[in-house]
Amino acid sequence: MVNIYDLTGLLGDFGCSENCYADLDFDGNVSTGDIAIFLSVFGSLCE
Repeated sequence: MVNIYDLTGLLGDFGCSENCYADLDFDGNVSTGDIAIFLSVFGSLCE
């Protein structure tokens, strides 16, 4: 399940611009776009 622990990982990587673990949209950095993607699946089961 996507949960608060995943959110803390994303926020810890926020602002990263190289080799970012939490770059969910693959644009090279962790920004508000990645947070939007994360929030769209928050609480969902992982498959």
